[in-house]
Amino acid sequence: MLDGDKVAKFTNCLFESYEKCRGKAVKSIPDFLFWDVVVLTTGDAEQQRVFEMQLESKRSRGELPTDVPFHVFSDPPNTKTGNGGATINSLAELESIYKERLSSMRVLLIHAGGQSKRLPCASIMGKIFTAIPVGPHISDMLDLNLAMFLPFLKKMQPGVFVTCSDVILPYFLDCGGDWSFELPGFTVLAHPSSIEIATKHGVYVLKDAGAALQKSVGTFQCLKVLQKPCEKDIRENGAIVEKNGEEFVFTDSVFFFDHNVSSRLLRFHADCGPITCEIDGYGDFLQALGPLANSDYINNTSNVSYVKPELLNMRLKVFDLLKCLPLNTTVLNDSKFYHLGTMQEYVTNFCEDMTLCKVMNFKRSAFSKVVQDRSNIPGSVEGSILHSVVISSSVIPEISVVEFCHFDIPFKIGENSIISNCEYISNLQGDSNLKCDGKILEIPSNTFIHTVPIKLGSDTFYITIMCSTGDDLKASTLKNEVDELKYFGHDFTKVLDAWGRSVDDIFPKTETCSLWRARLFPALPNMSQALVASLSLLSDLADSGPKFQIPSDTVWLSMADMMTMKDVSGMLEYRNLLHGVIKASLLSEI
Repeated sequence: MLDGDKVAKFTNCLFESYEKCRGKAVKSIPDFLFWDVVVLTTGDAEQQRVFEMQLESKRSRGELPTDVPFHVFSDPPNTKTGNGGATINSLAELESIYKERLSSMRVLLIHAGGQSKRLPCASIMGKIFTAIPVGPHISDMLDLNLAMFLPFLKKMQPGVFVTCSDVILPYFLDCGGDWSFELPGFTVLAHPSSIEIATKHGVYVLKDAGAALQKSVGTFQCLKVLQKPCEKDIRENGAIVEKNGEEFVFTDSVFFFDHNVSSRLLRFHADCGPITCEIDGYGDFLQALGPLANSDYINNTSNVSYVKPELLNMRLKVFDLLKCLPLNTTVLNDSKFYHLGTMQEYVTNFCEDMTLCKVMNFKRSAFSKVVQDRSNIPGSVEGSILHSVVISSSVIPEISVVEFCHFDIPFKIGENSIISNCEYISNLQGDSNLKCDGKILEIPSNTFIHTVPIKLGSDTFYITIMCSTGDDLKASTLKNEVDELKYFGHDFTKVLDAWGRSVDDIFPKTETCSLWRARLFPALPNMSQALVASLSLLSDLADSGPKFQIPSDTVWLSMADMMTMKDVSGMLEYRNLLHGVIKASLLSEI
């Protein structure tokens, strides 16, 4: 239930407000409220290093407040703690830094870990640094998170505001309305959703749900939380409200807790040590809250990646720690929850969902340059273009995304495609076997392509990973059943035949096979070669287009290899150079 014009105007004000503090000291801005500290959590120490490098890069470009500390905390080695466990561990880290000062601070905690297998263009740099099509300069999901929740600070006591890196939450807030983040315990944001959507999210059972639907915004008592309930449970628990004959349910997004709760969690950490099993902030924290909470959910481990022996006992301890604490629900009736975690969501949210594009003020071109083709060949650049340089005679359909790309020749892509971090510079392509001999690069519909620098010994090489936007990169099978894997819609034996390779070439030393671990991508000396090589393989698979000879001594790598061999410094260097090219070009137009 979004009032598009009202929400769009409100969103624009949020970004204008956030713009005031980018590259400036927050304390120097009169009457400006901002977070006292911002925390990002990651899955491991390597991702922590990647995030810290990107924060430093953003600081150097004047994109963050200069006097606000940003911390990055990772899970303990060889563990997956879930966002609840990461919250507890992060509080312990903050206490060690700020001591008693922590109790007076308002903390923004953004959970941003994971390998992002469903959106591989975020695998290296992290979903929190995913570019978004907002404004004349480059913005990312971190900027979005820093901007979107600023209005809540005016009615927020010291505490911890918890969100995730792949959430887009357009809303309208009556800043003088009857709402608050100053009540004891937990306060959550709730949004009206259909029953179908509610079965995939957390559901809030409110004490006075009918009244909650009548106001634009208000804070109400929550009796109980249901996690991904079936429709029968939703109805039996009285979670449904009606308006104008339509049924709604209030669903979850982000949550806040005061420092009395922090103290409980810190004592828990002191008694138990660092959390080393999956504790979920939504499933384990919120389901323990409210007067009707019970522990029935504890044995349900369907959403746990790895069930450790100590998990159930730890979940019970968390329930006992938090049970029946107050749960206050701030209902935003002019709001909607969007997820940005898959390739299809990426294209849909930026290109197809006109409601989201309107209320978030998404642009078709954000911090990008379309260079006029001297030949004056007509093109059609209509897609979402982010932080890129493209030629005007290119063909980019309305429903496709191009991000962090630099092309000095035209290219033509089909619909529903994502072209990320790719470069083709004519005088840099090198080996004549790997040149684009024609005047245009062609990329089919429903294609994801992403170029990554990797380290082979002390040398930097590049691989261009590619898949269909509909491929399941997580799906796995045994080697003798490899045709159960589908790649661009083809049985895997066709892939092997088309490329003249064997299953042992692509899956060495393993009996379990997945597209994520398939060594399908040649490592080559520069980005242009890597792109053309992968496109040539794609044309081989489709039995169309020109053929290219890939050197026989080429090393072939998988997406999993990409994660362990990535050259983050090389990735940042490319993006920073591209940033300079675009900035200089845009300044020359002023």
